[in-house]
Amino acid sequence: MKAARFVLCSAMVVALSAAQVMAEESQGDRFRFSVNTRADYTDNRDAWEADEESNWDFYIRPRADVLFETESTLLDLYYAPSFRYRTDPSNVQNDNEIHHDLGINVKHKVSRRLVLRLMEKFDLTDDAAVSDDGATVRGDRSYYLNTFGGSIDMLAAKRTEVDIYARNTIKRYDEDVVASTSDEDRTDVGAKLTQHLSNNMRVTLESGYSMFGYESPGMIMRDFDSLLLAAGGEKVLSKNLTVGGQVGAQMQSYDDDGIDDSTNPFAKLFVRGNTSPSLRLSGTLTHAVRDADAYPFASQEYSELRGVVDWDTTPQVTLTLSGIYRLSDYEDVVPSAAALADFLGLTEGDETTIDVYGQAAYKVTDSCTLLLRQRFEDVDSDISTSYNKNTTTLELTKFF
Repeated sequence: MKAARFVLCSAMVVALSAAQVMAEESQGDRFRFSVNTRADYTDNRDAWEADEESNWDFYIRPRADVLFETESTLLDLYYAPSFRYRTDPSNVQNDNEIHHDLGINVKHKVSRRLVLRLMEKFDLTDDAAVSDDGATVRGDRSYYLNTFGGSIDMLAAKRTEVDIYARNTIKRYDEDVVASTSDEDRTDVGAKLTQHLSNNMRVTLESGYSMFGYESPGMIMRDFDSLLLAAGGEKVLSKNLTVGGQVGAQMQSYDDDGIDDSTNPFAKLFVRGNTSPSLRLSGTLTHAVRDADAYPFASQEYSELRGVVDWDTTPQVTLTLSGIYRLSDYEDVVPSAAALADFLGLTEGDETTIDVYGQAAYKVTDSCTLLLRQRFEDVDSDISTSYNKNTTTLELTKFF
């Protein structure tokens, strides 16, 4: 974990240096502290099709935020360590893990027409090797995940907005054997042009370029680039209902010569609104290409339906129902050198994912919230593990 701890220390030094600079002209220094405690019960600890095992997970996560604010700049620096305890770990799991989450969010208003945003998020998971009677049964799974990005929001004309963004994410495992199959990189850059035709209608043009990089053993190459070009629009039908969407194309270029480059349709439709101030709903239907969830595939073409309903039954109680239905297609995207996948007949297949949860949040006081959530997951896969999983969560968050 030496490299990860060095990155964590470096990130903290940079964050504190930035905070010190901001403090010199800060108009409203604030310190905010909270503690989150959580208990999860699941009937399928390992997300496995057979031999399902139940387990309790207990978490405690304190968080400290330091905020500095001037007339033109807002900076939020936070650090949130957490501890996880499993009551019944498998023979390849630790009964406890330690996590670190450090982040910086900056918003700077250069002028009335130009706003800059910057974010840095560093996550470190300390998941040591598992031993049994002195023998190592599972190697070190400790890793860090770092995301750095920024955006420029510009009012180019009275009714014309331009948004430019860039983001880079890297995932690095501490143990070389694990890193050889699990390290990942992703870089996204893009721009969006929005033209307001009237107070309740606007059109958009968007372009984005994404680069996906994976560490893979042997000659397996899963890296690919994706270019998105899309046009869209948004219409406010009433004060309670807005609809919109985008259509376009995604062009994929694969590093492996055995995977043909492709052009796929892109579409996103959405609706959001409320039947009353206390009942809010939103829905999104998407068809696109993204990175794969299953090894050794490079990418997936998927169609996904998402929906969320929030209902404030009282000033203290909010009920939420959320659902995702996703159909993923893994056709002709397995690397040519993946001989084992070919031998097992895993050169293509579909995966259907259903993820639904219901949640009740009770505001005990202005500084304390109690949450109860029930989640159901159902994965039916031709190319990976199929499973059903139920998770019940009880969570308490207290601000000081």
